[in-house]
This record gives sequence, structure tokens and C-alpha cells, in this order.
Amino acid sequence: MKSYLRSKLPPKIWQGIVSTKAQTMYMVEFMSSLVSGKRDIRLRALKRLGIRFVTVPVNNYRMKIDLRDTIISKWLYLYGCWEPYESGLMKELLQPGMIVVDVGAHIGYYSILAATSIGHDGHVYSFEPAPENYGLLTSNVEINRLIESITAENAAVLDDASETRLYLSSYNTGDHRIYQTDPIDDNIFNAGQSRKDLMSIPAVRIDDYLGELGVSKVDMVKIDVQGAEMGVLLSARETLRRNPSLVLFIEYWPHGLMLCGTDPSTLLTFLTKDLGFALYLIDSEQRQLNEIVDPILFAAQACTEDPSVQIDLLACRSRDTIDALTSLGTPI
Repeated sequence: MKSYLRSKLPPKIWQGIVSTKAQTMYMVEFMSSLVSGKRDIRLRALKRLGIRFVTVPVNNYRMKIDLRDTIISKWLYLYGCWEPYESGLMKELLQPGMIVVDVGAHIGYYSILAATSIGHDGHVYSFEPAPENYGLLTSNVEINRLIESITAENAAVLDDASETRLYLSSYNTGDHRIYQTDPIDDNIFNAGQSRKDLMSIPAVRIDDYLGELGVSKVDMVKIDVQGAEMGVLLSARETLRRNPSLVLFIEYWPHGLMLCGTDPSTLLTFLTKDLGFALYLIDSEQRQLNEIVDPILFAAQACTEDPSVQIDLLACRSRDTIDALTSLGTPI
């Protein structure tokens, strides 16, 4: 057991590991978790030992994660996946040779899922504004030997291609935002702590960025930017218009949209009336898609929900896209 444990720990952690009673207790807990297989116990032990970064199996690849992150990285450590139903839908829709844009890429979960599905003839363009998340994103691209398949940019995406500020969550590395929050919001989403104001970060427009690269064909876009989705859509409106078969995965969070200055119904109207998309609610609990037949009514109902409720939507223009999937629900 000693030699096995030693092989699992960095040298600096191993040296003098039993020098204090507390460390001894943590080591016993860690060793117990190796035997019992209880990942939650092992996770707590690793954090108490001061280990911040580990590489874990995720789906059919590996990812470096930050153990300080209490949401996405924790799920990846404990369960080896994130949003399994959404992941399955995306994987089913992806085909070799596709071009994918991932806005709000975090540490690369969906970017890597896409890249491993579309093969060498496809490509993923990933955008992540937070420097630490971006560092893990690029590490995960390298770990999985996807440097030729994923182009990662350390930038926000807005309709105004200049720069913006990023307000960091101390609790959830997937909840950094480009707008200042209030004490009520911080109490709900940031354990009562005010967000740290990071220095200005660069911002790009999707239409301009892809245009400079000569990329006109895009097959899939994923957007998850904590309420700043409208700015991303506006920055990509020409790309979205000229690709009729494009499929869009987008987070719809009324509370975050309003904090960012967007009327939640405006976003849905833009998608349906201006861009011609049909919208489907991704019901991960029932593992089904439910068509949204009245976006205005849906927005009104969504705005009455708990502010922490975040809804994942799938948008497409062809019913054939939905018919090709296996898990469908009823219109709402």
C-alpha cells in the first residue's frame, strides 16, 4: 500500500507527509478511500492535503481539473462526466468534419467532447475569458493531443469587439461574469462573498473572428456565458443566418440575462423571429426534448422561477434534426 500510495502523490506532498497529527489523519482517510473506492472521501482528503490540480478520466478521455471548483470540476471528479443528457445529445448530433464554436468553454469539457467526435477533418473554436480556466483548457487540449483540432482563445465574446471586465466567483469557476453583481446575487451564487474584479480582458466578435480566418461554414455553436448570451448571439448573427442547418446549444438563465441588461423574452424572440430557429427545452431529468411553441409565454413563466434555475435550450431550423434524436417530449 505504501508504494502504491507513493506513486499517486507528488514528491513534495509525500515528503514529510506524516509530520503532523492532522496530516496523518488525512493520509488515513486518503488510504481508506483508495480501498473503499469512495471518491467523495478521496476528494475531501486530496483537498485537505493541499492538492489543487489532478487529472481524471472523463468520458473516453482525460482532463486536468481544479479541486477548488465546487461545481463542474467536482462533478467530473466524482462522476467522470458533466450534464450527461446534454452531452449525449451533442455527441449524437456531431459528425466527422463538422465545425464547432464553443463560447464559454471553461476548462474544455464540451470542446474536447466535440473534437473527439468530429475527427481530424473537423475543428473546434473555443473562447474562454478567465485566465485560469483558459490555462486548464489549453492543458486539456494538450493532454488529449488535440492541438490540431481545437483553437482556444483567451477572450470574451461580445458584439462590441474591444475589451470588458470579468468579475470572478470564488465558489464556482464556471460562474465568472462580465457584469458586476449585487449583494443579494452574491449571497445566492457566491457564498455571500463579493466578486473579485479582474483587469480588463479582450473581447471578440464571432463574425469578425471567423471572417478573418475565412471560416464560413459552422455546424454547431454552444453558448454558456452566465447571462451574456445576447451579446454573443449579436456578434454571431451573420454566421447563424448563413448556416441553415446549424444547431445551437444555449443556456437560458432569465436572472442572469436581466442582470446583464437583457429582457429574457428578447433573446427568445431574436432566436425565433430574427434567426428562424425552433426552440426545444432540454429536460435532463426526464431525458427528453420539449418544443417551446410560445416563446413569450415560456419567457414569462421562466421569469417567475427561482433565480438559480438555469435552462438549457436546443435551437435548430429543421425538424429532421430533432427526428434524428431518440429522446423526445411533448410541446410546452
